[in-house]
Amino acid sequence: MALVQCRECGSNVSDSAISCPQCGVDGPAGTGTLIVERRKKFMGGAVGVSVQLNGVEHGVLRSGQSVALDLAPGSYALSLWARGQGSEAEVVIRSGKTTKCDVDLNAMNAVKATVGSPA
Repeated sequence: MALVQCRECGSNVSDSAISCPQCGVDGPAGTGTLIVERRKKFMGGAVGVSVQLNGVEHGVLRSGQSVALDLAPGSYALSLWARGQGSEAEVVIRSGKTTKCDVDLNAMNAVKATVGSPA
């Protein structure tokens, strides 16, 4: 973890800090982006996959769809659900970086998430 300047007061903070210890602003290092993308497939394409971060739903993806979320740096619990079956993964967001998650739904409606490193 690197030290960066707080976007509000300029003090040194960790790039994964939730809030600045000096001024208290949320996300002092800025934001990172999470892109959750469902691969385009003919089989199961109409089945929606619910995307949740820390228990909060951020959309339902069908075949070929994606959602981009700007998030404060830190660790998030990513949950994907389709037809009662789910998959969970930890996602790490870094300031100024993009993290990509590929979502796949197989013929048995099992959801699989492949999370890349922040780039």
